[in-house]
Amino acid sequence: MLSRLSKVILLVSSFSPLLIVFALLDYWGKGWPSAVCVGLAILSWIGVFYLYASLKKIDPTPLRVKKADRKDQEILTYLAANLLPFLSINPDGWREILASFIFVGLIGLFFVRGELYYTNPVLGVAKFRVLAIETTNQTVYLITRRVYLPRDSEIRAVPISNHIMWEAPP
Repeated sequence: MLSRLSKVILLVSSFSPLLIVFALLDYWGKGWPSAVCVGLAILSWIGVFYLYASLKKIDPTPLRVKKADRKDQEILTYLAANLLPFLSINPDGWREILASFIFVGLIGLFFVRGELYYTNPVLGVAKFRVLAIETTNQTVYLITRRVYLPRDSEIRAVPISNHIMWEAPP
């Protein structure tokens, strides 16, 4: 499985569109708060590409595909559910800012506890897809660049968590 740092990178990168919106709107204030948002977003993007490159160093697990269904739409649901509430709030005072931090923190907590690492818009922009793969003994979410996986094909993947895997790079 991937390290905690890798999971943090995936978490922060999933928030990166929201961080960019926060920066553009000076959501938490002008100056350094917006710069921190942009900096975190950029660092997380670099981290995702480093993470993908580092998968070559990890021993992949072979999987036999019985059935594969695309789940890319879950990324759109994630974006809409997390971005829209913030666009309707104009944080004028410390209470609104605190409420925003609490809400972002709760989303992050549910993201980690629910192991939603595959609901990441940065991965979608980088042409990765999410497939629900039924194998001989389990169903996992697979992050891959493939559009389709034929029945009975064999792939190699690196576990991110208990039920999420990332297809090993060639």
